[in-house]
Amino acid sequence: MELEELYHGKKLTLCGIIHKNRSMVREFLEGLGKRNQAQMANLLKYTSDNGPPNNEEKFKNLGHGIYEFKTRSGFRILCFWGHSNSIILTHGFPKCKPRRLETEKQKALSWYSEYLKLVEK
Repeated sequence: MELEELYHGKKLTLCGIIHKNRSMVREFLEGLGKRNQAQMANLLKYTSDNGPPNNEEKFKNLGHGIYEFKTRSGFRILCFWGHSNSIILTHGFPKCKPRRLETEKQKALSWYSEYLKLVEK
């Protein structure tokens, strides 16, 4: 597993996972329209400078160590807390039904487990 630094702010560093030589979050962000891209970029930059928003409409605990960033337009990026004041962003997707959200959460949990194995070595 590799990580790439996406945002380095005053409080936190936000890193994205490189999976199969692809930056999942960067590709997701680049695929959004300009307005949605700006909303998500502003939310992530705010978080790196100030910490996660204290608002479940923007940053929500999904359980088992997985969190989600959400925009007003419904786009989501899943993540987990890393070491050394970092948040590890796994991947993004549009608003979905609860069943798909659970599938996406399982993907994030898999990467979280892999991350924990690496940092425990």
